Amino acid sequence: MKSHLRTVFGCDARSLAIFRMAIASLILFDVCDWFLHWEQYFSSSGLLDSACAKSLSPHSWSLNYLSDSPWFTWTLLSLLAASCLAVFFGWKTKVAMFTCWVLLVSFHTRNPLLLISGDSLLRMMLLWAVFIPTDEAWSLDGTRRRGLKRSSDANTRLNTNWVCTAGTVCLLLQVCMMYWCAGFAKLNDIWFSGSALDYVLRTDVYTRPFGIWLREHDSLTKTLSFATPWVEIVTPFLLFSPWRTLSFRVFVIAVLLSLHTGIELALNVGKFGVISLIAWLPFLPPRFWTANLTASTSKKHISNDFFLDRPTGSGTLCFRKPNKPSAHYFAFGLLFYVAVWNLVTLVDLNRAAENRCMPSTFYKIGEMTKLSQKFFMFAEPPRHNTRFVFRGTLTDETDIELRTSKLLSIQAPLAPRDLPMGWVWKKVHRYILSNGTTETLNSNLLRHYTERWNNREDKRSAVVSSRLILLSKPIRLIDSTDAYQATTLTRWNAPVSNTANREMMTEQFEKTLDSLRTGPLFPQDEIHSNTK
Repeated sequence: MKSHLRTVFGCDARSLAIFRMAIASLILFDVCDWFLHWEQYFSSSGLLDSACAKSLSPHSWSLNYLSDSPWFTWTLLSLLAASCLAVFFGWKTKVAMFTCWVLLVSFHTRNPLLLISGDSLLRMMLLWAVFIPTDEAWSLDGTRRRGLKRSSDANTRLNTNWVCTAGTVCLLLQVCMMYWCAGFAKLNDIWFSGSALDYVLRTDVYTRPFGIWLREHDSLTKTLSFATPWVEIVTPFLLFSPWRTLSFRVFVIAVLLSLHTGIELALNVGKFGVISLIAWLPFLPPRFWTANLTASTSKKHISNDFFLDRPTGSGTLCFRKPNKPSAHYFAFGLLFYVAVWNLVTLVDLNRAAENRCMPSTFYKIGEMTKLSQKFFMFAEPPRHNTRFVFRGTLTDETDIELRTSKLLSIQAPLAPRDLPMGWVWKKVHRYILSNGTTETLNSNLLRHYTERWNNREDKRSAVVSSRLILLSKPIRLIDSTDAYQATTLTRWNAPVSNTANREMMTEQFEKTLDSLRTGPLFPQDEIHSNTK
């Protein structure tokens, strides 16, 4: 039994090393993106100022709240990049992991518009990695400790390389909980009817060419819609099979990565697929690293597919007595809270916000500790295709779309194809599609794009007023000829200074005098005749 538990909840040290490098590389990619767009993402003139960010996450914390200055933001980004490099090379790994988690949480809290549900999984994997010795292989720390002792015997080598701690338990169950939550949330009429995937594939912001092709095959989309929830629910349970555990682990990884490959081909869901791939890297079995494993192991080992109980050597990490047992108990305490959180959010899924099943303190703790998570991917597919128009009126009385710099006219309203979504706006649009908008958020977005236009050197003239307009069109599975409906979400008007106000009053007074001179009150013919 003990051997089976070690096999189920353990990981190969080399798989953990690849996981460590992959998660550091992905965060480093985000850091590069944040460096390039730091002003839009994290400055007071960006998409969200600090006040609006706090309103979206009122109980969360962030080091970025200390200052919005460029130098402070660059310093935090530089520290995060340095921590990622330390994690990648395995230098002071646990300290670097924790530092990386603190800084990543800070940036995620500062601008949640950039996030998808996969970012919650990314944060949690980084947190659980703090409780895992990911530096046992291919790391500077491991080299300094002279590595793990390896013998020529394959079984001994496997036992030495096998890592099973509280952190690996938490990591495995966290990944499983993501799929279970996503699957159970989809147990509703729209998925059972087979139309859910069709709705998703007709959402313009997500669909890709393969998705367009796929939605034309009605029987295929219905089959996939009905099967997806059960794949997400049932498949992770196979990881706990008492028979040929590691073989089932390979099967589970293959099935779920195939699912994510299909999603990536059909839909643009950001980096969710990459994060899911990284989540399964720690669970690559030893046979992935040792081609001749089958030939060099005993028949009993092959049939049971888990490790025999052996005397625990100095290099073996199979739930040996920990140097700091409190850390393990702490990790299991966090895991218990996360499990309850996910169960509660499933119960709350169809409840109103004011009728949630737990006290408000429970949810505040989740926000403050950043253990909060929501994995309901397309549980309720979008029912409308949407676009946002930032319509600005310039001082020369021309109208322009502030985000794309396209000229507008009443006679020729914008069509969705005239509103391309770049790298930044696509992230924001996905967030709005999943979480909705508020008046504060709408005002911040409109203010950002208005000020961004006014600060451009190549602008034609300044914006005097602007509107954020929502173009919405219901998704029809049979007839999709409906026109887009326009709704004004919020408005912005340029503040009028005293000087400008005086100029406007003078101009208006002169126009009034001109109209009086040329109007019927003072006919020009009578004036000329009297002068003669």
